[in-house]
Amino acid sequence: MKGRELGDAARASTRSTLTIRRRAHPGRARECDAEFAELLSEAAAIPGWVDASVLANDAAPVEYEVRLHFSSCASPVHPPPRYKLALLTWLGIFPLITVILAIAGPLIQDLHVIVRSLILTACVVPLMTWLVMPFLTWAAATWLNAQSGGRSPTA
Repeated sequence: MKGRELGDAARASTRSTLTIRRRAHPGRARECDAEFAELLSEAAAIPGWVDASVLANDAAPVEYEVRLHFSSCASPVHPPPRYKLALLTWLGIFPLITVILAIAGPLIQDLHVIVRSLILTACVVPLMTWLVMPFLTWAAATWLNAQSGGRSPTA
């Protein structure tokens, strides 16, 4: 009995759960029922889907809680190949460094190389993190997520 309980606990720990809570407007509970039925049928088509549970109270307004359970091991999302990420990073860094050096270069040319590097990286890293890379990954999303012809996702 104890071994079975441990096995159940191990299986439960490898799951991911998505919880959705909604409140139905008065008189619209049937519409919510239909929407949740559609949600459950769509969730069942997702790789790694295990099961779902739906809880609803009998009070007005009706409050729903839907729990979708997925296997943590099965993930339909694969990271882009590393060569694509490297190329995209270079496409962001090269023009950014060029512009920063063109603007700030004359102002910092007399400083020690370490101070110049500190100033340059203090400008480049935040711009890449919060501006350039989000834009580039959005613009190149189709290319990044295209199948790589059987190559490993970390190639």
